[in-house]
Amino acid sequence: MLISVVIPCYNSAETLEACLNSLFDQTYRDIEIICIDDGSTDDTKNKLTSFKKTSPFPFYIINQEKHGANFARNKGLDVSNGDYIQFMDSDDYLLPTKVESQVQLISTNPNIDLIIAPYESRNSKAKHIFEVNATDYWLALIVGRAGFTSSNLFRKQIINDVGGWDVSLKSSQETELLFRIFQKSDRICFSEKVETIKNQRSAGSISSEDKAANWERAIQLRIDIWDYLKRNNLLTIEREIGSKQIIFDCIRTLYYVDSRKALQLYKKHIKGKYKPVKSIATSSLFISLNNILGFGLTQRLFSFLRK
Repeated sequence: MLISVVIPCYNSAETLEACLNSLFDQTYRDIEIICIDDGSTDDTKNKLTSFKKTSPFPFYIINQEKHGANFARNKGLDVSNGDYIQFMDSDDYLLPTKVESQVQLISTNPNIDLIIAPYESRNSKAKHIFEVNATDYWLALIVGRAGFTSSNLFRKQIINDVGGWDVSLKSSQETELLFRIFQKSDRICFSEKVETIKNQRSAGSISSEDKAANWERAIQLRIDIWDYLKRNNLLTIEREIGSKQIIFDCIRTLYYVDSRKALQLYKKHIKGKYKPVKSIATSSLFISLNNILGFGLTQRLFSFLRK
């Protein structure tokens, strides 16, 4: 069974070696690699040409003007020949058995549309394992435990069935795509193996406006998921609690870049409707003060201490 690896590349010259070598070292050998150079201005094009010469697999390069990662992923999807798609970001890499492990899962259930897998996230200071919620894929999606682009494996047909990646989105692309897939298919499988390394990107020069828009988008997407589940009698207690807690946590994060909008969203979606609990993003101290002082005053205090 052929696996197509699709890699959008934008100014990726410094990270391509680790990414592509991790693919060349895969124990599963029925692979094709499709790299889309998305208008790079560094040495990416020459690097790709060089790697093509040494690739043990069919290796295709598509050059295009800069249109963004989702446009590039859709382009790679269009020209791919495999039944399943391994999407990659050009600064991430796979352990040698990643593709083989997931192909073995497919061999036990040929109807699988999507494999969700955990991953390890790294930055210059720390490493962190993001496990998956393997008991409930809807809850996994809501709370951000449904893998990510490079750790999951997608059947090509299901992506085509839901219309591909949304090229208009600047964030939450993976969550939005999975939301559409889950509405279409319940043929979802989980892997327990951590075989993907995600390199955490620096926030760089992202403006406060962009950050605020990203968090608003994440909040609205969870609200859309919650509404869909409720309309279709799929909203379990666990899913409802998970939805409201993640919305609360996102609102808290939004507060640091747009306090006015965060307070508006809190009043609309949380106040009087949900009592938040301790989570990765919200400490016991915040919860205790929130119960006494209210959200606005507590958040102002934490913002002051953060400065």
